[in-house]
Amino acid sequence: MIKLFGISNCDRVVKARKILSSASVEFEYIDFRKGNFLTSHIEDWLSKVSINEIISQRSQAWKKLSPQQQEALLSSPDLQFIVENPTLIKRPVLLTDDEIFFGFNQAKYDEVSSRV
Repeated sequence: MIKLFGISNCDRVVKARKILSSASVEFEYIDFRKGNFLTSHIEDWLSKVSINEIISQRSQAWKKLSPQQQEALLSSPDLQFIVENPTLIKRPVLLTDDEIFFGFNQAKYDEVSSRV
């Protein structure tokens, strides 16, 4: 099953949900802030991609971290810290059976929608 992770008031997440819904794609939506986002999700992602693909270094949350905190997060990710600060994650996150995408890319969402 396809899973979409994000924050409900994020414009890119809203757009992704709309594309999937309008294409009648069945997906489970997991809101980072609703308590059902777990460190195990990030562990799964890290088995597929590097932490650099997960963390949004353009986010305000990232910019508020000290250089030492940024370095530590990239070299030895604190998964609980990321769960507690989900705006560090590139949004939305789209997880299919065989792929994972971070951030919004219209072409990727159209491709996923057409495959289902």
